[in-house]
Amino acid sequence: MMKRILVASCWMGLASYCMIAMTLGPSGILASRKALEASMSMRENLSHLAAMNSSFSAEWEALKTSPEAIALEARSLGYLADDEIAVRLPDAALTIVPPNAGKRIEYEPQSILSEADAKGMALIIALMTAIAGLGMRLLRRASPAIVQRDIRTHEALRT
Repeated sequence: MMKRILVASCWMGLASYCMIAMTLGPSGILASRKALEASMSMRENLSHLAAMNSSFSAEWEALKTSPEAIALEARSLGYLADDEIAVRLPDAALTIVPPNAGKRIEYEPQSILSEADAKGMALIIALMTAIAGLGMRLLRRASPAIVQRDIRTHEALRT
């Protein structure tokens, strides 16, 4: 009977450790979900930066080759030719800038429980299971009807 209690408490400790580590541990479901969200925001930022890079590359190439593009850029900076007059117009629609453009997105792994905490909780559950099993064994021995049944069962097994 004592072996059963010990095996049951070890099994409960192992099973509880597996469940705790799988859900709340450093590489559990919740930590993996947070890492996936960070990865998605990094990928989104990377696609925005790639789009901005391609537009800047196209603008750079145009400034290297096209005199009209050079003149247009000079006008946007406030330079005018001798025969030009400045006229202010309302601002056009601003281009959409991604919220994290150029900002480094860092990922710091987060978990609800550390590995040591998960092991500690599993040990507590295993000890509680062992104590409950021993308590049930003592209660069982205290009941006279159960003792009589155990004696009859033991005698029946002998034959």
